[in-house]
Amino acid sequence: MKSSSFRKDKLILFLTGCALGAACFLWVYGARILNPLYDAWLFNTDIDLKQHYIGFCHYRMSPWHFPIGLIDTLSYPVSMSVIYTDSIPLFAFVFKLLSPVLPLDFQYFGIFGIMCFMLMGGYSSLLVHTLIKGSILGSSDDNIARSRFAFVDRNLALILSAVCSVVFILSSTVLQRMFYHTSLAAQWIIIAAMYVWVNRDEYTKRGVLIRYLLLGFLCVGIHTYFVPMVGSILLASSVETVIRKGQEGDKGRIIRTEVINILSFCVSGLITLFVFGGFYGASKGFGEGIGSFTANLNTFVNPLYGSIVFKPMRILYGFQYEGYAYLGLGILILSVIAAVYLIKAVKGSGLKSYLKAHLRQTVGLCLFVVNLFIAVFPTAAINDFRIIGIPLGQTLGRILGVFRSNGRFIWTCVYLIYLCALVCFIRLIVSVFDKRLKGRDIILKMVIVAVLFQVLDFTPIVKEKQGYFMPMQAHINPWEGVTLSDGDKKYDEFVFLYNENDIIMDTAYFAYLNGAKLNNFYYARPIDDEVNANIAGWLGEVRSGKVRDDVVYICRNEDYEELSPYTDDLTWHKLDKGHMAGVK
Repeated sequence: MKSSSFRKDKLILFLTGCALGAACFLWVYGARILNPLYDAWLFNTDIDLKQHYIGFCHYRMSPWHFPIGLIDTLSYPVSMSVIYTDSIPLFAFVFKLLSPVLPLDFQYFGIFGIMCFMLMGGYSSLLVHTLIKGSILGSSDDNIARSRFAFVDRNLALILSAVCSVVFILSSTVLQRMFYHTSLAAQWIIIAAMYVWVNRDEYTKRGVLIRYLLLGFLCVGIHTYFVPMVGSILLASSVETVIRKGQEGDKGRIIRTEVINILSFCVSGLITLFVFGGFYGASKGFGEGIGSFTANLNTFVNPLYGSIVFKPMRILYGFQYEGYAYLGLGILILSVIAAVYLIKAVKGSGLKSYLKAHLRQTVGLCLFVVNLFIAVFPTAAINDFRIIGIPLGQTLGRILGVFRSNGRFIWTCVYLIYLCALVCFIRLIVSVFDKRLKGRDIILKMVIVAVLFQVLDFTPIVKEKQGYFMPMQAHINPWEGVTLSDGDKKYDEFVFLYNENDIIMDTAYFAYLNGAKLNNFYYARPIDDEVNANIAGWLGEVRSGKVRDDVVYICRNEDYEELSPYTDDLTWHKLDKGHMAGVK
């Protein structure tokens, strides 16, 4: 049974990490975007961010269905799940429940962003604290490692852990994804899974099962790409448990327990996916492009988005930004130190003996290798030089295309490197300065310096984000100023007579503000066959002279010449960006 002081330490540390996360968020993005009534900033950046927000707007406007995540106003008559607009399904559901009391221009993405930073700070500080006080480089009952850390007193351990959390909060992978693929910035889920792993012995059998169930629910409720990443961590945890505890008792019973734990994670995720509509309608589970959205082998040292020291390096495909995983100057320096530390440790006992004696490290190494392989597969390249490429048939390509952006699996590798570099560095300086009182101050100062190097290296990225997110933004919609009709006439649907992703987002938002639906939208998984069939039907009606008085018809300028002879009953209005809108 853990003492009350131990539980108090964990709570204080978690809250401190959360506070640091909030402070870092405000430093990078400012407080303006936390205003839920300020949504203009969501429109002037990447199209995906617009997709996330507008997906929620139409989800809250759609009637309730089962599955509960269905949207029936974005690609009418085809319903799609809010999962495929990447609108953070769990948040979208909660705020749809509250929708009757919320204003039209309500957004939750700023709130989600600061929560991600806070939870990353909270969980990473707890994880580092566990590994400092325990022994990531040995088994959980490694008395030698524990005695070496005996002088790392309570306060110093707490401070070191909080300081180290800043590295995780401001990781390059989180900075890259936040307010781009917003839901994918919730990488605290990966850290939470690692925390469950290293604290397995604290939990009862039921406690482990509940945590596996909860992680499955959260992965799908935020973004399904976290399912295989977190799943690999939980599998590693179960493998270590079977090996370690199997030597002490009934191995068959332990295996059965761990199989149930893994199945509970999978079943929880599948049920959540079903309830939110992931299997519903025209959406395809796979996507094209497997093999292009990979990680380059230079990814750990390639600062694609800026560094104060290094310049961006070449990559093989433009889409290899999906595997972006620059470690940062501070961690790169600590990684070299950690490598020297580990090499010396391995030489002292021999590789085979060392790996056998340090089970968790061995399993962690296997986890690293597996995720690295998945992130790089099927084309290994360094810079723009292809080392090897494995051709995939159509069937295998579709199966693997469920997670076509496989470069994202590199995130697990990034956090394993962070942990190894930080913990090995702390272990090294602890052993050097031993139990001298002054050594404690030196240890803390050295860790702070390493973290400062890390933060300073990312200042070009931070400045770029500050330049966009902190000033007040204004959204100019091409539909603004267009008077479609006089009086109280209401248009029920906006119909695109072509299939191209140009003014879809602005039109979808304008339709939302006017309580109308539209026939085409940009999803994470395309439904082109259904959309093209729908457009063909509308074009057939228009060319036969049938136009409806509750529809706004949209075409490009170049299409207008061909359609105008059939549309004498329509009044056409010019929009920005070379488009026309016709109403009866």
